[in-house]
Amino acid sequence: MDDNTEAIVRMCWARLLGLTDTALTRPGLLPHPVPGSDRLRVLTLFDTTVVLGDPAALDRLSSAAAAHSTALTALLTALGPDVRLRADVRLHHGADYPPAPVLPSPSSTDEPEALIDTDPATAAQVWSTLPPDDRAPEAADEGAPETVLTLLDADHRPVATGGYRIRAGMLADLTVVTAPDHRRAGHGLTLTRALTEHALDAGLIPQLQHTAGATGAAALAARVPMVATGALLEFTVPDAVTGP
Repeated sequence: MDDNTEAIVRMCWARLLGLTDTALTRPGLLPHPVPGSDRLRVLTLFDTTVVLGDPAALDRLSSAAAAHSTALTALLTALGPDVRLRADVRLHHGADYPPAPVLPSPSSTDEPEALIDTDPATAAQVWSTLPPDDRAPEAADEGAPETVLTLLDADHRPVATGGYRIRAGMLADLTVVTAPDHRRAGHGLTLTRALTEHALDAGLIPQLQHTAGATGAAALAARVPMVATGALLEFTVPDAVTGP
């Protein structure tokens, strides 16, 4: 990843965390007090780790901080047995176009690599086939993604859909799902590459997030190609840790 793209990713995540634009430019571990917070967030991005939480909780992290460790076991040991992990998300970002164009080009007479539909109703057909556990809850205040693309098979049936929301003005946060009957056929990779191409054409930086342990998602990101850039951990901290 080039230096300019890395700098933009750092700036965008600083904004998402409510920090100054330059807060994530220094390497190392950076504690950031948030008095009264019942959450502890640990973002590792490139060579920088920022920890946001109540000052009392940050004090409990002294042993992990001294070792410059953000390993989950070290954090939980430092915080104590009552702390609960709420989220463990891995981050990937892309700066390069996929190896071959996926979207149709207005200036080309060649057949496009993929058949793409932009009608939200077509996307809804894919979502309707998913089991409840595969449906990510929609944030009420976010609305629909700014961009929605649906991949069609040779018979023009929708097989995968996805889109992206723009975060901090420059990140295109991607989501992709594949209909259960059409999985393990490469459709998710094709659509992720299409969304990546679309985002780069719009001057955005593609971003993919997935939960820790989702090896399939990590492999997909690498094939787009995207770079593994960090992780975001979030803990619930009891009053005993945040109290005076």
